[in-house]
Amino acid sequence: MKPVLSFAVMLMAAGLSCTDSSAPGVSESPLGERFKIVGEAAGGDAAGRTASCRLDLIMELGGGSRPAAGAVEFPGIMGGAVSRTVLDADSSGFGFFADVYWPDARARFGTRDLVQLILGDTALVEGGRFWKEIAQLRGARDGASGASGTWTCAPFDIWENGYVDTILVVQGTWHTEPY
Repeated sequence: MKPVLSFAVMLMAAGLSCTDSSAPGVSESPLGERFKIVGEAAGGDAAGRTASCRLDLIMELGGGSRPAAGAVEFPGIMGGAVSRTVLDADSSGFGFFADVYWPDARARFGTRDLVQLILGDTALVEGGRFWKEIAQLRGARDGASGASGTWTCAPFDIWENGYVDTILVVQGTWHTEPY
């Protein structure tokens, strides 16, 4: 019986020492405790309208990590600035600039280096499509300490007081930077 028990203990020890090098650690975020998220999107339509958008956000993680559906999730807070400028073919138009703060943001790191940045409770997102589109930024780790992905800059869905932003949707990219 003794050799079988020793062999079983060796198998368990070997199994515990084998880990996936691409899987994130449980105790610390692959992007660090604090990082910047920078995003840009721009484009136009056949009528000559253009839209340009920008994300300048800072995410600060804290409170440890927890497992979440095949991933490791880190709770945190996020804040910064977002903007969207819409111009007609004659260069008339308007820009929206907002300072933002989400007290219950999360960074989720999954297998295959997938990254999901969740801005608050996405089930409760109110307002136009702009806010719904940036409520979850999805991408992948792109190196030792960075991540990047694509995002959609959708309209604020307003039509009041002379401001109309309901049509033009543009695609863009985002990336993280140490902060």
